[in-house]
Amino acid sequence: MSAGRSGAHGDPAAPDPRPAVEPGPGLRSDVLAQGELDTAPSWLRRRRVPLAVGAALIAATAALYQALSGHSADAAARYTHVKPIWTGDADAAAAPAVEHGTLYLPAADGHLYGLDAATGTARWVSDATAGPGHTLATPVFGYGMLYTSDGDRTLYAVDASDGSTRWEFATGGPVRTTPAVLGETLYAGSSDGRVYALDALTGEPLWSQPIGSTGYPTAAPGTTLYVTAESGRVYALDTSTGRQKWVFDAGTPISAPPTVVSDLVYVGGNDRTVRALDAHTGSVTWTFTGGSAFTARPAVADGLLFEGGRDGTLYALDAVTGTPRWHRATGGAVAAAATPTDYGTLVVGSGDHRVRALDARTGSVAWTYAGGDDAGQPPVVSDDVLYLIGADHRLVALRQTR
Repeated sequence: MSAGRSGAHGDPAAPDPRPAVEPGPGLRSDVLAQGELDTAPSWLRRRRVPLAVGAALIAATAALYQALSGHSADAAARYTHVKPIWTGDADAAAAPAVEHGTLYLPAADGHLYGLDAATGTARWVSDATAGPGHTLATPVFGYGMLYTSDGDRTLYAVDASDGSTRWEFATGGPVRTTPAVLGETLYAGSSDGRVYALDALTGEPLWSQPIGSTGYPTAAPGTTLYVTAESGRVYALDTSTGRQKWVFDAGTPISAPPTVVSDLVYVGGNDRTVRALDAHTGSVTWTFTGGSAFTARPAVADGLLFEGGRDGTLYALDAVTGTPRWHRATGGAVAAAATPTDYGTLVVGSGDHRVRALDARTGSVAWTYAGGDDAGQPPVVSDDVLYLIGADHRLVALRQTR
């Protein structure tokens, strides 16, 4: 689909002709400790299975889900149009979070705004504010609080009901990304080269672990915290102590958090490569090489991994094997993670100021909206409404229709 077309269906995406998937090379990680990855509650522990069996289970689960839910291969056709329903007043600095009918928007004035998700009306403005030249990051919700960073040295816990500050914590360097919450612990990576663990309820420090460069932690069920670093390394740390379990060196800068699903850790790199690592050992399970650097966080849904490149190409890969399923060219760099929906589509923004909804299974275009921002902020989807930063830096709410 060319960049000049909008509001119409595109041609089905062509299968990727390049078999760029390679089996994992020799182990490039330093395995310091190994153990079972706790990816489920204590009453249901996942067991590791061979790749072929895992692929079959994913396919069977997807088929059962479609049968029970009424979803079909044409699920993307459920919504074929999109229209704006409101535009916010404040200039947006980062993508919002949405929870219980409220949007939490980091604004260009350094504050966090609580907005009515149905109307965009402001309910409160946070006490917490970023200093001159900085803005708050997209918050993460937990325990009735919003956790965010100010782009400088401070982590904040903001009361989600009224915007008051519950606690704040100063790190040794700027924190430029959204922290992660796992259990009652908050994790954040700082440019002072350390990962911090704080009590999410009180802000009291629990531990910090040096990793040598800015880190991007991600929350995953279990006892392991996975952190990518701008140095190109991927770390597995014990969530309770910060002890290093293993480290893998990709040999290229990584600028987004990893995505962890079951026994695999997915990372994109500036060397045009997506890697799937064994979550227990850090060994490479598969790699895929595209046409440009991958700087967005990978997204995984229904057995597929989605990753966009700086050249504007969005790839869909088999999440278990890395086999290419389809690819689609957009009109600009895909700098932010694609957003899977609950009804078989994938919403992605690109540097041509357009947002597209694609059929997750085929890559065909369901609808296109011209007017999105190219600042690398992902669309946020809630039921049939999605929220995105428009070209004028205002938050726009769009309703999808048939």
